[in-house]
Amino acid sequence: MTRVATALAQASNTPNGGPVIVHREGDDGLGIARLRDQADIRMEFHSGSDRPVVGPAVRLAKRAVRRGLRWYLAPMTEQQSEFNHSLLDLVETLRLRNERLVAEVQAWRSAIGPDLTAAVEPLVDPLLEPPPEPPPEPPSDPAGTA
Repeated sequence: MTRVATALAQASNTPNGGPVIVHREGDDGLGIARLRDQADIRMEFHSGSDRPVVGPAVRLAKRAVRRGLRWYLAPMTEQQSEFNHSLLDLVETLRLRNERLVAEVQAWRSAIGPDLTAAVEPLVDPLLEPPPEPPPEPPSDPAGTA
């Protein structure tokens, strides 16, 4: 729903009007759609060995170890996959909110006019800059030889 609200906000700022295009999820420069596939951790995959003599024994051993550890690893990989998808949902939401806020700021700037915008910009620009990074901490000496 956030994608629709963002698209409508951007469309209301365009003077020509026209059709409103709502992009599908992850259709952006961040590559979220591509990351969705990688967010799932898969435990089942082909275990192969090209060794001519011992290859079948190596494959059997790999398969046995994976099946033996599946009960232990499956809950952890499921939790990690859920976390990965939640994180991608959050990134997508933040990106859409940012787009909507940028559209609102542009609408406000066009509404107040160029004269007032030029007067306000010097006051607002320092607020938009990221805060300075704190100085690095000196390295700790665990041995106490300093």
